[in-house]
Amino acid sequence: MQILNAANKRKNLNYRDLYNLMYDPHNIGNEGTAMSGSGWVMFDQIIVSPAVFNKSTGYYLTFDDGKVYKGEEVLITDPQTKLTTPNRTYNGNQYLGGVSSHLPVYVILKKDEK
Repeated sequence: MQILNAANKRKNLNYRDLYNLMYDPHNIGNEGTAMSGSGWVMFDQIIVSPAVFNKSTGYYLTFDDGKVYKGEEVLITDPQTKLTTPNRTYNGNQYLGGVSSHLPVYVILKKDEK
């Protein structure tokens, strides 16, 4: 946000602006890709230029297409605290055998069917 100035501006989006597809899922939807204490943080981002919103280019995205993958193989729930977190590979030097300490982010491109 501070370096790239990529936010969730939808109106009057200039060709030089950058759009953060993960801004709204985190700030409005309280989603995240990693845990910090007992809260989600959106450490992983998908930053795009406005050209990707143009249907006439063939493939495009909409403003709401940034997603956090939350499949059961990448999450684990602590039986005592009931807190669901990423299924980590390591906790410090201790090998846990999980996938990652971060959840993946993704988009699915749409195709303009002209």
